[in-house]
Amino acid sequence: MVAGSVSKGSNPPLKTVSAPVTIRRAAMRSHWRSRGQVVVLNGGGGEVFRDFFKFPDRAISARDVARSFFSHLDPGILATASLLARFEEGLTRKIESLLGAARSRLDRRQLDCLYPHFRCRSWFGRANSIDNRFSNSVLPYYDRRVVEAVLRLPLDWKRFGDFQSRMIRELDAALAHYATSHGFPSDRNTPFKGMLSDLLLYALPPSLRRFNYRTKERLRSPPLRARALMPPFLSPVMDIPASPSSPVCLLCRMSVAISNSDV
Repeated sequence: MVAGSVSKGSNPPLKTVSAPVTIRRAAMRSHWRSRGQVVVLNGGGGEVFRDFFKFPDRAISARDVARSFFSHLDPGILATASLLARFEEGLTRKIESLLGAARSRLDRRQLDCLYPHFRCRSWFGRANSIDNRFSNSVLPYYDRRVVEAVLRLPLDWKRFGDFQSRMIRELDAALAHYATSHGFPSDRNTPFKGMLSDLLLYALPPSLRRFNYRTKERLRSPPLRARALMPPFLSPVMDIPASPSSPVCLLCRMSVAISNSDV
């Protein structure tokens, strides 16, 4: 919606589309929108205007960042427990290499740099590269000038997403009345419920942060791992035989049964 407001009167014309769900759908939509002279604005990276990681304002080790934020995976999918330790060690080394902070603690600015320069690089770089094979796609919130300016903002401005909400209100007051993916509109500051949720996360020690996500996932019905093994998720990337007695379908049902028994 923000992109739609920005695109008014632009040259070349800008169009907005909903985010793709699968690579196949992404390719189809990119092919459709590539007809004519258009530039696709990808909203990825918009969390740079928020306190994305929600860690307290103090130094933290790269290992704690890797363990608390990037180790949300269900350990049940791993062949051995040692793989999780190797995964976390690899992430720790990448963070330290990126920031030049080997075996030291990260200050607040270094931590904030991890969202655009570490997470977005891997999260949106691949998706945007695929998009640009079919049409002109850009990430305006991931622009170097935007990122550098936002990294200079005081942390208190970005807490609870209030700075981001105020930007939307200033851009388009009518647009700010729509509810966001955070559960409330941007025409006001974050409600108490949203603030309380963030405050609880700030107070949670890094050693317990990973379990917050795992607990939420295990309370889902059906669990996310089970849904990911069902034909609607698999069919866009592999051929699923129509016969329910086929080996692939039997394997899917067995995997779902095992996943459900873990909860």
